[in-house]
Amino acid sequence: MSKKRGPPQVAFDGVADTATEFIVVEVKYLREPWVSARTINEILQRSLAAEALLRRSGDKRPLRLLMVFVIGKDTGGGKGRLVGVLNTRLKDAPVAVDFEVYFFDELKESLTQGA
Repeated sequence: MSKKRGPPQVAFDGVADTATEFIVVEVKYLREPWVSARTINEILQRSLAAEALLRRSGDKRPLRLLMVFVIGKDTGGGKGRLVGVLNTRLKDAPVAVDFEVYFFDELKESLTQGA
């Protein structure tokens, strides 16, 4: 029995559809400040697939990927190291990429201060 293949599924944690660009958002929780090249490449490949879907639908707006990394445990200096690794891995990315890095405790604190 053969399975019918539909269009590729391109899922992200969030999207922002503006008049000038289409933004896809991917959030990754990391127990420690380390992310594999495989994970980064998989996110970039999904971004390219999303961009291809936009083009096939006739949408000419640029796609931008926003990656947000949340680190569970501060192991000392890890945030800076992770930022350096991400800068290196993403400098020649095939799509426009922005990223943010937070410690989980920072996010928790900002939520309690805003309440």
